[in-house]
Amino acid sequence: MIIRYLSFVFVLILTLSSDLYAAKESAGILPMFDDGTVLMGKENRFSKNLKKTVSLWSDFGGAADRTDNGDIARTALREANEETANTLGLTYEQVVNSPFTIHQHPSGDSYRMYYVRVYGKKPLPTDFHKNAVKLGWKNVEKSEWKYVSAQQLLDAVNARSYAAILPGTGEEIFALTRLGLKKDTAQRALRYLIESVVPAAQTSAPKPVSSYEESVLSYQNYWKEFLQKMGDSFREYNRSTLSNDAILKALFPSLPEGEVPPLEVAKAKFSELAKGGRPYAKLFTPPESVGSSSMDRSYEDYFRGDFLQKMGDSFREYNRSTLSNGAILKVLFPSLREGQIPDREAAKAKFSELAKGERPYAKLFTPPESVGSSSESSSGSSSSSGQIPPSSSGAPIPVSRSESMGRSYEDYFREDFLQKMGDSFREYNRSTLSNGAILKVLFPSLREGEVPSLEVAKAKFSELAKGGRPYALLFNPPEE
Repeated sequence: MIIRYLSFVFVLILTLSSDLYAAKESAGILPMFDDGTVLMGKENRFSKNLKKTVSLWSDFGGAADRTDNGDIARTALREANEETANTLGLTYEQVVNSPFTIHQHPSGDSYRMYYVRVYGKKPLPTDFHKNAVKLGWKNVEKSEWKYVSAQQLLDAVNARSYAAILPGTGEEIFALTRLGLKKDTAQRALRYLIESVVPAAQTSAPKPVSSYEESVLSYQNYWKEFLQKMGDSFREYNRSTLSNDAILKALFPSLPEGEVPPLEVAKAKFSELAKGGRPYAKLFTPPESVGSSSMDRSYEDYFRGDFLQKMGDSFREYNRSTLSNGAILKVLFPSLREGQIPDREAAKAKFSELAKGERPYAKLFTPPESVGSSSESSSGSSSSSGQIPPSSSGAPIPVSRSESMGRSYEDYFREDFLQKMGDSFREYNRSTLSNGAILKVLFPSLREGEVPSLEVAKAKFSELAKGGRPYALLFNPPEE
């Protein structure tokens, strides 16, 4: 009797999952919030097996559409915005830079779920219906929205049972959503969300001050102590025997031997890794005082007084978003702490890249010239041609002119590597994107017909290779 019942449940799960996501490729988003909650949506579906309507809770996703042009991240964004009535103001940048899981159905279908951190004020559950009415949408697919504790959700999906019940509802979590949430990437993303929540008593108080800040140690001295702790954690997490220097080389491929990465470069890297649940990245907490005096006052006045509000208004209009200015900064510069602004060079590099992608809000960034800055005063010709001087922080900026790189590298990239990489990318992602479109996905700031500089390509494909992308492993440029 028990075996028959379990067989019935298994067949039911497979039938429901096929009904809900019947397309060959599907994708969705699980929105995650600063207070440690995630957003789930309820759909009422008719079960042919049970011959009645059943309620299931899931993430926000659906089948790929021709309008997505083979870009599965756009599928996830489109579906999530449709099922939340654009209430969350999600952007492509948020989705494509978020961790994801892929579940392969026995039928051959696949479902990719992105775990997207949403910053700013949480909408009320009733706001989704209100926005749908404002937009004139009669159907947003979901009938109800609910915030659930990430910890409770983990407990539910990890329970030893054939059906997971969404906490506080008595109703099941859609099987495909549960299968995605049981994967390692999802588990790490949710655990990091839980660990990053600041207790309510501390939300309005200053963040804890470390011993490094109190003693005002230099960044270099801080780094020496950090490196050993990070190395130990890296080796434990990856079950590796790499030395500290080898780990640095893996994380920062373009870093010269014996040097440490600049503060802003390290912040950006470890912030990105921390969002992916890497424990060793969360150890990076440099002293507040490091680099804090390097920002000239005129630039800070410009950013806070003239630019931020205009940029925020333009960002909201372009993305149909309701994010606050502070939340927008957090999306664009994930390593920034609350109340901080990016330094001049980091902002230049970011907004220059976004402007090339035709983001109107990025084109508003025109800071005053820094007094006594030799790098800026000598850059007249480069600024007039749209090029930005290399960041003083050491962050690689895409260089696309063929004369700036060895001819042998460019020949290798165009003639030997690009086609092989494109074929592998399309096979891995089940995509129909052209080689040029794939380059645009991997290097958004590239102009048409250009290739990334050697250092930028090295950093990108090294990072992707660590994530197990087979097409990235093909990158073996000739020695200079």
